[in-house]
Amino acid sequence: MSKRSGFMRLPGDKSSIEYEATERKVVMHFDVLPEFCYFEGTEVQRGYSAVWIDAAMAQLVSRVTSGEYAAATLEMKLNYVQPVIGRLVTAEASIERIGRSVAFLEGCLLDEESKLLIAASSTIMLVRANND
Repeated sequence: MSKRSGFMRLPGDKSSIEYEATERKVVMHFDVLPEFCYFEGTEVQRGYSAVWIDAAMAQLVSRVTSGEYAAATLEMKLNYVQPVIGRLVTAEASIERIGRSVAFLEGCLLDEESKLLIAASSTIMLVRANND
């Protein structure tokens, strides 16, 4: 687990990343706060859940390319399997294929019991990172 440097602060972010280099996978954890919810504070607004998955994917691209590239999301598809309800969620991202300028990623959002809440796929453009 490592701390992020130079990365935006996300709603509910627990400020840690688990990176599994051999599996090319990132895992991030987020606290679900009442202010992220609608329907009387029980279900997370879908924009927050999309941001959490997208952030895991962006961190994965940065890690896999040793910080040389950042991710610009070209397209992201989300399949909402179950409502996002609970106090803690986990966003995971993995690379299906990475080329010179485009990467194809898979991701998901899991609840505290590792049940699938959202399945995602994304097309990412690799953008040279500004490491100044």
